Amino acid sequence: MQKKTVRGFTLIELIVVIAVAGILVAIGVPSFSNLMKDSEIRSESNALMGALAYTRTESIRRGDTVHFGLRDASNINGGFVAWIDADNGNDWDEGEETLRLWESFDSSLSVAIATNYLTFNSTGMVNVKAIFTICDGRTAETGRTLTLLVSGISTLSDKTCT
Repeated sequence: MQKKTVRGFTLIELIVVIAVAGILVAIGVPSFSNLMKDSEIRSESNALMGALAYTRTESIRRGDTVHFGLRDASNINGGFVAWIDADNGNDWDEGEETLRLWESFDSSLSVAIATNYLTFNSTGMVNVKAIFTICDGRTAETGRTLTLLVSGISTLSDKTCT
């Protein structure tokens, strides 16, 4: 009589594999979540830097003053706009020449800025130095700081949010 060879896994082997997989998932998911949040902050700060560069370029190209600011002065999460300020009111009105609109930031991010609008002159210089701070709900995690110098040049750096 010939012995039958049984192929497959025992119940103990299967339980060990499931336990190891569970441990790996428990370790990996929080790291992946943080990676996604960090990526979102970087993406939004790069988009803001691009919006400022666009506004500066338009002021130089047109040889005119171009404003950049909040679409809604009372709400930082309402998005941004670049416009030609025909009435010199320093705020965006629907009737003024709108160059470009940018969507608002993700609601999980907070953006801090000291002024509601910036003015780029025909040489690309801006009226004030501006610092944008972009953070999310995590404490002691890395956010981003965008610094716009009076010369119109902007830089990005990491920031520890509180």
